[in-house]
Amino acid sequence: MRRSLCFLIGAFALLTPPALAAVIPISDVNADDVEGFPVLWTEIVTVKGAVTVPTGLLSSKNDIYIQDGTGGVNVVQELTASPFVAVGDSVLVTGRVSVANGKRTFIYVSPSGAPGSRIRITSAGNAAPAPVELTPREVMTGGEAYEGTYAVVRGVTLPFPSQWPAAVQTVDKATTVADADTSCWIWFDVDTDIDGSPRPASAFDLYGVVVPDIRAAGQPGYGIMPPARSYVRTLGSGSGFCDASPARVYAGHPVDVSLAFAGEGETLTRVSVDLPAGWTFSGVAGDVMLGGAGFESASVVGDSTSANLVTISGASLFHEAHGTVTLLGVVPPAVAGSGTFAAKTATAGGTLTAIQRSPSIAVGVMADAGTLLINEIYAYGADSQDRSEFIEIVNPGDASVSLSGWVLTDMDDSGTCGGANLWEFPASATIAAPRSHGERPTTRP
Repeated sequence: MRRSLCFLIGAFALLTPPALAAVIPISDVNADDVEGFPVLWTEIVTVKGAVTVPTGLLSSKNDIYIQDGTGGVNVVQELTASPFVAVGDSVLVTGRVSVANGKRTFIYVSPSGAPGSRIRITSAGNAAPAPVELTPREVMTGGEAYEGTYAVVRGVTLPFPSQWPAAVQTVDKATTVADADTSCWIWFDVDTDIDGSPRPASAFDLYGVVVPDIRAAGQPGYGIMPPARSYVRTLGSGSGFCDASPARVYAGHPVDVSLAFAGEGETLTRVSVDLPAGWTFSGVAGDVMLGGAGFESASVVGDSTSANLVTISGASLFHEAHGTVTLLGVVPPAVAGSGTFAAKTATAGGTLTAIQRSPSIAVGVMADAGTLLINEIYAYGADSQDRSEFIEIVNPGDASVSLSGWVLTDMDDSGTCGGANLWEFPASATIAAPRSHGERPTTRP
């Protein structure tokens, strides 16, 4: 009987899950001894915080930052060690306190290198933490104390505007932002939408996370890393963004054009749009439709709206309240090309000023009857025999087109077609006419 009882107790102990480690504040993880090394170095700890840098950024694509009310910390993890986390997610992190680059503290999550370590999401879909107000000097001189913390520096400018990554980049970049006192770094992670975005034309509020240099050949020092272009919020008239849809239209065919506006650092109360030359609009205020929270109380200014200009007042556009202006029955020009809808914005009492990048819409012409179009080419397969390579030919007309006698051939280095590698379409091959509006029969040899 005694042996049976012991066995049952032992089995019960094996089935009982281990107690969770006590959660400690992040400030305890960052606490240093007299020599500047973490007091908890090599110990397994558990902390709870909100995600400030999500999965997918930074060079590893899997490191994150979290913060609680006492500070922030980098969480370095193996690719298989964590679920995907987003900004604002609340997480429990268990891992080993470690040191990088001499004395920079981080928590290492690795099932093999730190047994029992893992990341658990306790709630998702939360807003980012309230930002800590900092100055460039505080970031520059005290960045280590704020590492991993979501922060904002206000009213800064770009001393070197040409260093803004206006084109798409392949590596992480950096420049500086400055106020009247001094400057600090701003990091551009190549995985954000900042690359290729319009630079701020004037002073702006910069939201982001205080982190050390993210570049491959990193230098000592700290800066602000915005997770997206929307975290860089330009102030004053001329700020904001505008996108147009549809992206492409047919020449001479009436279409409804939608212009989506978004504000940035200050509320925009007025917007205007100049239509491109050659585009026709009624100029009637009733043919302008407004939508979205940013235009909830807005109206079309009748005496400032014409066949080539639309003006809206009473708007309330900011980074969380967008609005859409839809122009009904716009007629593009009769020739192919593109047209730019020149957008301007103004804050209360300000002057309508052009935004940094106005949207354009491409104009295409309908093909003549019997014309075939090469719509898409995929010529780079895994090898020369890759069956995924194709050329897509489209029939936009109203009647079937025969492919009898058509061939595909290589072009030599001189640009002459007619090499030895010929592929002839079967004599019976045709591309049928569209059977209904919007349908485009195709073939992919």
